[in-house]
Amino acid sequence: MPESRSGHVENYARQILQMGLFLMQLNDTECEGNGNRIVTNWKLLLFSRSRKKGQKYAFEAMRFISHIKALMYTEKMAHRAIHVRVVNYLGGEGKNVANDFKQEHLVKKNKKLINALGAQKTLTAVNRVTGASFEIDDIVINFEKYSNIQTV
Repeated sequence: MPESRSGHVENYARQILQMGLFLMQLNDTECEGNGNRIVTNWKLLLFSRSRKKGQKYAFEAMRFISHIKALMYTEKMAHRAIHVRVVNYLGGEGKNVANDFKQEHLVKKNKKLINALGAQKTLTAVNRVTGASFEIDDIVINFEKYSNIQTV
């Protein structure tokens, strides 16, 4: 293999390893909910500007860091902006999930409940069914538990 080709393969392998480790760190940071590591990850996103599609992420990272470190936010607002990104609704250490991920699941669940209304989609019915979505989950879990239905 020529020297230049071998160098390109090595550079590609290093980039793949670096990106894989970075994604693993993102997942771990999210699970732990560590605010300092969240800011560090945003700083690392500044390097994504080298790719054409990564420029928007680099711009967003720069905007976020400048807001929390220097420009816009008070100390209290900066703390809130950093630590509100994850939520731990199940309890337990290391079981945090991204707040927007949790919100996506909630919206998906509510859409299923609204579609199940069929022709009775009135504003009152939609408000009732979405307001009771957590209780409906409890009922389903208890029913599956006592009827020995295995979830997949």
